Amino acid sequence: MVQIYTSFGYNGVGTCRRIKDELVELLEKEGKTWEQVVKEAVEKYSWRESEPKPSTVEQLRTGTEELKIYLGLGERERGQGSAAQEATGGEAELEGAAQASVL
Repeated sequence: MVQIYTSFGYNGVGTCRRIKDELVELLEKEGKTWEQVVKEAVEKYSWRESEPKPSTVEQLRTGTEELKIYLGLGERERGQGSAAQEATGGEAELEGAAQASVL
């Protein structure tokens, strides 16, 4: 901005018109419109959300365990059978669900 104000002082009020004419000339050389230049700049420099990473089976297991703790569904509330057998069955269900979600 300081350079434009300085240019006004040395070159007069025609500075704005000269800058505009030079921009039009450069755009014609490139074969683009001002709208295209702005659109390209927005696409190139705008901030974007990163793509979510696909869930792995381990992430699903961890999330399931955290949810069980949050909901208060510990080993004691599962019901009958040994905890080891139920954990193995639960892991098989998770793997099946993970594979089905990938398909």
